[in-house]
Amino acid sequence: MRDTTKHRKDDLVPKGFLYAISIMVVLSLLVVFSASLFPGNKFDVPDKIEILEKENLILAKLTDGSVSIANLQNEELLNSNDGKSGFLSVIMTGLEYNRKKVGLELLDSYQIEIKRFASGRISLEDSKASWSLNVTSFGSKNSELFLSIF
Repeated sequence: MRDTTKHRKDDLVPKGFLYAISIMVVLSLLVVFSASLFPGNKFDVPDKIEILEKENLILAKLTDGSVSIANLQNEELLNSNDGKSGFLSVIMTGLEYNRKKVGLELLDSYQIEIKRFASGRISLEDSKASWSLNVTSFGSKNSELFLSIF
């Protein structure tokens, strides 16, 4: 009678299967690392896109908990509590995250630059943190909102 409580190692996982998996792992690593050695064709850097308009603005956290964008004369252009500009809070969170990451002091307000490009793209930039945000990546409603600033 055969003892079923004893198992031989080669009964659990066949040696051929282990060899096949090992070879696949080694080949995968070779392919991945060889790709960095032979980069192939790089994407061409696009020509510099013309900036149609740009303006310096102030992005600020207000005492009521809202976030606003104002011009340098402190005239409020957008406020996150107006029912359509809630995205400003997301922008403030992203800006502060990046400022904290590079070791800059967090404040109640920041000077940012908004740019409208000939390609239709609108971007916000914080030059001190080397941070920019492509507003048009967040949908047409947000793009139209920032387009109204111009």
